[in-house]
Amino acid sequence: MQKNKILNLLIAITLLLTTSVSLSSCSKDSDSPDGNNGNYYIKAKFDGKEIIFKHQTNFQSGGNDGRLEHITLGADEKNYKELGNNEFPIGFLIEIWNEGGNITPGTYTILGGGDVDYEDPKSYSLDAIYMLTGTTRYYANDTKDFTFVISELNKDKNIKGTFKGKIMLNDGSNKIINVTDGELFLPYTDN
Repeated sequence: MQKNKILNLLIAITLLLTTSVSLSSCSKDSDSPDGNNGNYYIKAKFDGKEIIFKHQTNFQSGGNDGRLEHITLGADEKNYKELGNNEFPIGFLIEIWNEGGNITPGTYTILGGGDVDYEDPKSYSLDAIYMLTGTTRYYANDTKDFTFVISELNKDKNIKGTFKGKIMLNDGSNKIINVTDGELFLPYTDN
């Protein structure tokens, strides 16, 4: 269990750093903060307070033989250009692993994935991470109560979906936030 948490944290940090470096080096091609005309977002209510993540929006995927075996999607509340040195924006990330399988539109839950069996193409893992700082994070995997519904999945183009559940703070306090009314529409990025 601890090994999985460490692996998930390393993956999330790597994705955050990769995304921030690649997106901060991109040029603006419109007046919107990310050059995407404001169409892409993640939004949800966190204990009743709506937060819209519309910066550094991305959906990335990978897999073998044309399958989607891993998808990661995320966005931040603020643009990196608005922050000072060593500051991180508040962000939200969802990740699904399905090695040997194929991620398609449908409903994914943490418990629905069961114990991950990398030999079984029907086995998957799901996690959602609400990042308040570089190290202060809430994880859905800790509560085992999170649902992500992929309504539209266009490989190499975009993803749409809804989500809800509970996430737990990673500081040992067991503080839980209820996530409701979650929606996302994100563009595919290949870096």
